[in-house]
Amino acid sequence: MIKLSHSEFYVMRIIWKKGKATSFDILNSIKETNDISPNSVRTLLSRLLRKKAIEITEKNGKTYVYKALLNKQEFINAETDHFIETVFNGSKEDLLLTYYKEGKLTKQYLIELYHKLEE
Repeated sequence: MIKLSHSEFYVMRIIWKKGKATSFDILNSIKETNDISPNSVRTLLSRLLRKKAIEITEKNGKTYVYKALLNKQEFINAETDHFIETVFNGSKEDLLLTYYKEGKLTKQYLIELYHKLEE
C-alpha cells in the first residue's frame, strides 16, 4: 500500500472529496485552514504523481486536472490495520478498551453501536 505523509494525505482528502481537482482548487481548499504556498502544493502533487496515488486527467494550458488513483476506503482500511497492529499489537479489543477507559467511548454509545451492527 502507498504510504502518505500528513500533507500528502491532506491533499488526497481534497481530491477524494472533489473527484477531480486542479492545483488551484487544492490551494483554495487548503487556504481555508492553512497557509501554504503554491509551490508547496505543486511539490505535494508531484510526490503523489510519483507514488501513483493520483494521475493527470486533463491539461488546460498550464493547468492540470488531477484524479485519485488511490482508493480512499482501501487506504483508510490499510492505515487503520497498520495503526492497530503497531500500537495495539493487532488487538481491536485493546483499542476499544483504551478509548472506553479514557472516557472517549461511553457504555451507551457501545450499546447503540452494537444495535446498529445487529441490524
